[in-house]
Amino acid sequence: MYSLEDEHVARLFQPDPVSVYGPTTTSTALSNSRTRYAVAERYANRVYIWDIESSAGVEDDFWAEPNSTVFEGYGEVDVQAIAWRHDDAVVASLSEDFKLRFWDPNTGQQYAETTLPPDASTNQIVWSADGSEILYVTMDAELESVPVSGLSVPPPSTPTPAGQ
Repeated sequence: MYSLEDEHVARLFQPDPVSVYGPTTTSTALSNSRTRYAVAERYANRVYIWDIESSAGVEDDFWAEPNSTVFEGYGEVDVQAIAWRHDDAVVASLSEDFKLRFWDPNTGQQYAETTLPPDASTNQIVWSADGSEILYVTMDAELESVPVSGLSVPPPSTPTPAGQ
């Protein structure tokens, strides 16, 4: 299991953590398998997917890693939130224009896009446990959801029960 104290993740962000999570970063998310990391970069309006093991040693130029998957197509808006589905097969991103996008983390292909209502907070999104919807909070602090069915997003794999 990786954490910010873990050597692999710490090495990924050293020696200048500000350049990774600071003024140029709007959101980060660790995959559920703890093997990949999503980072949204401000001003470039992209999301990078990093393989933690193969990215060790990129501390000299984090954004120049040639083996990362990149999600592009945000135009002039920043990505505010990122969330991995429980099976790590789809990443959802929410940009400041309220567009919720669904991506293949291996290829960078966008599966689908939908728009949240303007009362949505763009600070955080989370997948439901079964992967059937995205949950978000409105500006009035109410929990809302967006069903993924009907969008061109691959169905989730069945989660393995704990202990098996």
